[in-house]
Amino acid sequence: MRDSIAWTWGNAPKGALVLGKSKPAGDGMRITIYAGGGEEYYAWLVEFGTHSHVNKGLFAGSQHPGTSAQPFFFVSWRALKRRVKSRMTRQMRKGIREGAK
Repeated sequence: MRDSIAWTWGNAPKGALVLGKSKPAGDGMRITIYAGGGEEYYAWLVEFGTHSHVNKGLFAGSQHPGTSAQPFFFVSWRALKRRVKSRMTRQMRKGIREGAK
């Protein structure tokens, strides 16, 4: 799941946990940081945990006990947010400058 943390231009893949977005540029493009999607669709379940619940009657008398949260992203994101945003902004400006040449 660690390897599923990535970024993309525009929207994140279906089922992914959106972790952050940049402000849209003049042309409407933005960078989206996400985790999960595809095979790792359960990223948000691990990050935030689940409540106990009855298994929709699939198995008579069974109840899922729920899972505790196991944060893997937001703890680091809060600690490194300033540095990450600064690097993203610097790289975007560099790309714009090179594209303008």
